[in-house]
Amino acid sequence: MKLSPSLFCDMIKNLSVSQREWISQTGFGSILNFDLQSYPKYLSYSVVNNFDYDSCWIVIGGRSIEVSDVDVHDILGLPLGPQKIPFVKSEPLAKEWRKQYGECKNSFRVAVKDVISAVNDSMLADVNFKQNFVSLLICFFCQAPSNSYIRQNLLGCCCDLDRCFNYNWCEFVLRCLKKSTKFWLQNQETRYYTGSLPLLLLITKLYECCNLKTILLLKDCPINYTLMIYFKERGNWCSLKRDDGDLDWDLKLKVLKRKFHQ
Repeated sequence: MKLSPSLFCDMIKNLSVSQREWISQTGFGSILNFDLQSYPKYLSYSVVNNFDYDSCWIVIGGRSIEVSDVDVHDILGLPLGPQKIPFVKSEPLAKEWRKQYGECKNSFRVAVKDVISAVNDSMLADVNFKQNFVSLLICFFCQAPSNSYIRQNLLGCCCDLDRCFNYNWCEFVLRCLKKSTKFWLQNQETRYYTGSLPLLLLITKLYECCNLKTILLLKDCPINYTLMIYFKERGNWCSLKRDDGDLDWDLKLKVLKRKFHQ
């Protein structure tokens, strides 16, 4: 993964009151409490290798779990609306968006950090802010870039930005997750993983440290911040070793035969 989640966390801590209000009103309120500073390298590598992109199943501690759009909603809190997100390929839309970045207005390279700076430099919840926020949300939760630049092909998101709750963002996350995992597994040596690591990591720890009754209770609170605290307390987030912060998994993809029932 090219981008550190700390970039997104630091950004949301500096949002204005009006910006936070808009984010909540349009359906992304649970994201405002997201606090994940880094990705544990060994666990991240393990969980992606244990995800079957064809069936959308993941093996956790020898148990097979099917990941659905409902799970995405329960874990990340993203809207599970009735409408599919419409995307169009439109260079005029991207060109209009780039105008706010001065020298980058004629470039296909607008850095994620520059977009974050634009968000934090403005106190307004205007059109530019809304487009920038949705673009960043896609980068960190749906489909990350393979470099440090915004995916401008996704700027053609034609949903009503003030009613993002009407759209199925969870289906979009899963679609990107399957596509990204398949692409990465074909060449792990030279490619960055671009799927939703926050989703995979939170699901993994949820099933590792909780029984089913606790899971059902915690799912009432999208994005499981209790688990994020649990991660930090276990320590050594970025260790490459099999330590207390990572699962002791076989890295080889396992055959997924059944959905987990406890």
